[in-house]
Amino acid sequence: MTEFTLTLPRMKLECRRCRYTWKHGVPLWDRGHLLMKRGGKIVYVEDDLGYLLDESIDVAVLPLLREIGYSAFIDACSQCGHVDIRLVRGLLAPPNYGTENFDCTNLDENDFIRAGSKWRLRPEASDALTGHEAG
Repeated sequence: MTEFTLTLPRMKLECRRCRYTWKHGVPLWDRGHLLMKRGGKIVYVEDDLGYLLDESIDVAVLPLLREIGYSAFIDACSQCGHVDIRLVRGLLAPPNYGTENFDCTNLDENDFIRAGSKWRLRPEASDALTGHEAG
């Protein structure tokens, strides 16, 4: 588990229900990396971890993070609470809204242990991600 700063491009987002728009840092990578948050804590998992765990991160890691309260990185609409959000793109040129930095925790293979046929977070990793004291 390492701490680092992730820089994401700021993009315009729109709620599909109420059409409210806002700008937020958006992961635009073309790989299956995982970015989730819980309160102010953000967790990043590279898709290559799936090769080390011999399972997709969507199968091995995503349920573990949801179990301890992590959810999608981009919040629901602040106006109506709807979670169906779309990225607003320009027709001629991509808009430039700058970038946004996020302090993240990167999980690696050392943060997991096999428990039977499933993977589990190591207790110290789980404690760090939930803000509990290890011990």
